[in-house]
Amino acid sequence: MSYAPEKLRVLQSGMICAYHTTIHQCVTQKSYKLGSKDHQLKQNMLKPLFIALNLSVMSIANAGLIEIDTSFGNGADSYIHNGNKDSNYGSANTLLLRNDGDNGWHRQSYIRFDLSDITETVANASFDLALTYNILTDNDALVANVFDVEVYGLLDSSVGNNWSENAITWNNAAGNNVNSNGFTSDFSLLGTLSLKDINVGDRFTLDNDALVNFINNDSDNLVTLGLRRVNSARTDSSFQFASKENANNGAPMLSLTTTAVPEPGTLAIFGLGLIGLVTRRFIK
Repeated sequence: MSYAPEKLRVLQSGMICAYHTTIHQCVTQKSYKLGSKDHQLKQNMLKPLFIALNLSVMSIANAGLIEIDTSFGNGADSYIHNGNKDSNYGSANTLLLRNDGDNGWHRQSYIRFDLSDITETVANASFDLALTYNILTDNDALVANVFDVEVYGLLDSSVGNNWSENAITWNNAAGNNVNSNGFTSDFSLLGTLSLKDINVGDRFTLDNDALVNFINNDSDNLVTLGLRRVNSARTDSSFQFASKENANNGAPMLSLTTTAVPEPGTLAIFGLGLIGLVTRRFIK
């Protein structure tokens, strides 16, 4: 992600740094040997040169980890309940998932991230959320790897990607199959979270190429993920994950690593200008 630096500072150690609220980049001042003569470049000449160089490479050098949760910008999270099809749960501090044998107790969750600050290609991505509560029977606890949660991505072609957290319901949620515990073709399956050795407070993570490709194909700066509980040996167990309203556990999180791509033409022009400026100073 590219950032415009908020301030520049020269450190006593001889480092010239461009600072932003989350990242910074530093360039060292040093002596240079040009031609047959040694020249100690003066600080008042080096400052503008290195500051200019620093600013020009910020977008290239600052490819790194970016963490976005559902409280940022137009992010949102909520769950929907087919037993109360017109009820909204956007203010709840948990996100419920349940797949019940009784077709009146299903819960599914909708989670949206605001990607408006992402300007480069995403190289790696992971989605995670924290378990706050689970309801298990003795029979459930004896079955290994039985608790699976499918994670889907809502396609940009779907109407309703900009859904309202305080208005979403079972009946109006984009891509929800109102007659079952599942989603329509407006969603694409990205992967499955296998909840093994379940403990309250644990964070479960999805990290794969499908998620990366889904994010890179986004065209409206909004990414909506849909979560549903998959059938297992027991379908009447339910799980609760922390929403952004939860004070004790972190909100759902999207962690991205971006890859900044340099523009050859821009760098070439800058390089020629910098060489010319240095040469002119020494000719004088």
